[in-house]
Amino acid sequence: MIKNKLIDSSKKNYSFNRGDLAVVAIMFATAVLITFVSVFLLVKDVKAAISHYPTLILTVLSIFALLITAYFCVKRYSKRSLNLGRNVAISTTTIVISVIVSVILSVYVNKMSLVLLLAVMLVAITVDIHVSIYINVVTSLIYLVLLVSEAKITGGNIAYSSLVAVLMSILTGIFMTNLLRKNYTRYKMIAGSVFYVIIASVTVIPFSVIYSTDYKEILMNGAWFLVGSLIAIALYTVLLPIYENVFKVWTDFKLAEVASFSHPLLLRLREEAPGTFNHSLVVGNLAESCAMAIGEDPYLARVAAYYHDVGKLKNPKMFVENQDASYNPHDELIPEVSARMITRHAKEGYNLLKKNNMPEEIARIAVEHHGTSAVKFFYMKAQRITEGNLSMSKYRYDGPKPSSKISAIIMICDTIEAAVRSRQPAGEEELRAFVKAMIKDKIDMDQFDESNITFEDLGIIEEEIVKTIPSIYHHRIDYSKEKK
Repeated sequence: MIKNKLIDSSKKNYSFNRGDLAVVAIMFATAVLITFVSVFLLVKDVKAAISHYPTLILTVLSIFALLITAYFCVKRYSKRSLNLGRNVAISTTTIVISVIVSVILSVYVNKMSLVLLLAVMLVAITVDIHVSIYINVVTSLIYLVLLVSEAKITGGNIAYSSLVAVLMSILTGIFMTNLLRKNYTRYKMIAGSVFYVIIASVTVIPFSVIYSTDYKEILMNGAWFLVGSLIAIALYTVLLPIYENVFKVWTDFKLAEVASFSHPLLLRLREEAPGTFNHSLVVGNLAESCAMAIGEDPYLARVAAYYHDVGKLKNPKMFVENQDASYNPHDELIPEVSARMITRHAKEGYNLLKKNNMPEEIARIAVEHHGTSAVKFFYMKAQRITEGNLSMSKYRYDGPKPSSKISAIIMICDTIEAAVRSRQPAGEEELRAFVKAMIKDKIDMDQFDESNITFEDLGIIEEEIVKTIPSIYHHRIDYSKEKK
């Protein structure tokens, strides 16, 4: 019987709790802000707008309901769950900017020149690509609510061109997520976005034929939609670095930069602890595959794996992968001291990463990747030279346990890579049994209790490791032997 607190994926709970009350208040204030700023810009007559207070109240409530929907979408689907508050702040800020700038452009430029695409681009890169689809729809619906409010107050009708612009923004945003899924650089992503909006601007033309026969107006609709979309891309290029710094978010672009082997810490690791460096590269390959298989961020998994053992730089020769065959410093130490020298690399890694301004997610994984597991080799060595029962407390890592799925993945891949390298199971069945036993061992030690990982996730990770390891440790032909 496996004793742990792992989550059954079929019994996830996404209920409302007391911690959400502050968010509700912020969302209501945001709804009021969007309503009054946007309606006054659209109507341009403050007294007329205030005199229609029932319409304003309904507008506030409608936008508030949409913002709450966006909040629960972020809470439910955001992969970077460790930073839920940050993700909500990013999403809400992006909605406000996208809506208000779109209103300003529709009033002072043209009703087709909207920047609603800004929402899907920023949220996809800084939060999560699945969340961005919901935020895109919510942002567009908020803008539609404001158009309805304007029509009610002025007694006019909603311009068909505005409806076309909103519809095309939603459709273009959905299609753009396919571009955002790819491992592009910043510049390739921007170039691809420009290509998408050009195609979308051309597509606006047949939609415009439905309500207008003025060909000049039809062509101008496409042109103005293109202008608004290009402004959205320009705003994205300006705002993304600001978001990265203000919200302390490490996008895949920034993660790719620190994954470069020219990074000072990786250079040190390669030169001072080459065995650890090679081990980290293999763990990176495994972790990336596992993360992708369960829908987690593969960039974050790979980079976290590269840096998870950086604390070994403090004393690289204390770790077997960096030792010469002729000398092992642990031969001169008592087991308790050896264990302490080994276990402290987790905290030293955290401190070194924070000192080098690395993201909290990566630093946290470095300190969590062994959880509270024991250094069994030195514990067993101590037992052989100690009379009576020996407490394992002095031979354990200080923790904490993995607090995210990616942290749990790094723990699994780190343990299995090191063990497979030394034992080299023969054949798939032996490898599968070996991997299953090692994962079960971590479960029995309650190492995944705080990681939010599910039994289903662990099953997928097991399959991915069994599939990936043979491609890493495949046999090679010995060409040095002559055929007889």
